[in-house]
Amino acid sequence: MIDLITPSYLPSISYIAWLIKKKIIYFDLTDKYNKQTYRNRAEIYGANGKLILTVPIIHIKKKTSTN
Repeated sequence: MIDLITPSYLPSISYIAWLIKKKIIYFDLTDKYNKQTYRNRAEIYGANGKLILTVPIIHIKKKTSTN
């Protein structure tokens, strides 16, 4: 069985534990980015409680012809 996964920022411990058990992992770098997913978000606990970390995503605008 081939495991094809999408990269994520600071994944959960269960996700890391699953990755460690795999011999070969394939990353899908062509997958469409979906908003409001944990690909660019993480939750950590600090002295003041739960903190939500978000990595900003830079979108590249497609050039359109003005002919």
